[in-house]
Amino acid sequence: MSLLREMGKGYLALCSYNCKEAINILSHLPSHHYNTGWVLCQIGRAYFELSEYMQAERIFSEVRRIENYRVEGMEIYSTTLWHLQKDVALSVLSKDLTDMDKNSPEAWCAAGNCFSLQREHDIAIKFFQRAIQVDPNYAYAYTLLGHEFVLTEELDKALACFRNAIRVNPRHYNAWYGLGMIYYKQEKFSLAEMHFQKALDINPQSSVLLCHIGVVYKKLGQTHLALMNFSWAMDLDPKGANNQIKEAIDKRYLPDDEEPITQEEQIMGTDESQESSMTDADDTQLHAAESDEF
Repeated sequence: MSLLREMGKGYLALCSYNCKEAINILSHLPSHHYNTGWVLCQIGRAYFELSEYMQAERIFSEVRRIENYRVEGMEIYSTTLWHLQKDVALSVLSKDLTDMDKNSPEAWCAAGNCFSLQREHDIAIKFFQRAIQVDPNYAYAYTLLGHEFVLTEELDKALACFRNAIRVNPRHYNAWYGLGMIYYKQEKFSLAEMHFQKALDINPQSSVLLCHIGVVYKKLGQTHLALMNFSWAMDLDPKGANNQIKEAIDKRYLPDDEEPITQEEQIMGTDESQESSMTDADDTQLHAAESDEF
């Protein structure tokens, strides 16, 4: 009973996006329980949410070693490989999953991520749509599809995808983030702030969301609120979310027309769906990150 209680506490912490606490709890399970696909997937997911992609990859590769038949959770592994730009490993994972189970949305999400990484956006869109056909209640696929539509500048379709993700799972913070990014691109900064805040309400531990809110407040001319959010972001992540929060703070005093939008969007390397690609065109990240199970 105590084992189940500890596993439950770890999973609850992960669902609340207390990722470091989740890792700590689950890492202290007895080795024969720790070294199982389910537990390792939760730890990998926690590292993913912390944007510690190399650690996440290490954990997920161990999952593949001990349970190579496992499909659940592999969509997050595929997004991890996407962030790390590991196209060969992602291609192998995608093929293995689609060969194993063509009726799983995780497999088609991995395939979509594979082609997204190769900038074959039209093919990626087809595979994400296939994931939705397989499971219309799979919020993560809607979010990944939304990010691809952003890349092809089909913003109305992207908005519809993110809204569908929220309809399926109102706690899917990646979709709220996606809506915020679209409104930011459209210079609807008040709407962007509202949707970023919705995402932050769900995932209050996200330093990158706080940084994005800070950037929006700067655009709105509310410098004190911008600085406050930047400060909170740095408190949560002293390293600056892969050193990009610090870069954004360093630019906060520049005129708006001197502050490249690519720099601001690089901050959101997570996740939640195709955020690092979005920097070229305009996440993710938080390719959309966090998973549909939360």
